[in-house]
Amino acid sequence: MTKTCGHSFSKSTLEDWLAHKQTCPTCNRPLRPEDVMPNYKLREAIAKYDAFTKYVQEQAKEKERVEQERRAKIKSKKEKLKKRLEEEDEAKKRLDEELKKKQEEDERKRAEGGQDAPVSKHFADSELDLRISRFEHYLNNPPSPTDSIIVGTAC
Repeated sequence: MTKTCGHSFSKSTLEDWLAHKQTCPTCNRPLRPEDVMPNYKLREAIAKYDAFTKYVQEQAKEKERVEQERRAKIKSKKEKLKKRLEEEDEAKKRLDEELKKKQEEDERKRAEGGQDAPVSKHFADSELDLRISRFEHYLNNPPSPTDSIIVGTAC
């Protein structure tokens, strides 16, 4: 910083200038080497700015890391739910096949003169439809990190 006018420059810039001219590079006031002194306030401000910039960058990196972890957890949960839904679909197909066989057996027994009552498909379908709709809901509406998911329970 110059004592005469208060303008601030880097040491190397001012030394290069003063080697050719004896004036302030900004306002051209006369300037001697003994009129130059360090600007401690500017140095302090630059150091604080650098520290703040570093802090902001670190916080941004941390935020990105946390966000990537959150996305990975959601993806994992979504994949698990999708797999579970596929398993439920397979289970429904097996139940439907078993039900169809039982109904065919009942029809055969009835045709042969047996008195067994036909199997009701209503209960099996409503239970599976409820479970499937829950899984479809989770697949279409991924849970937030604060949600807790309990997989594999039926009401």
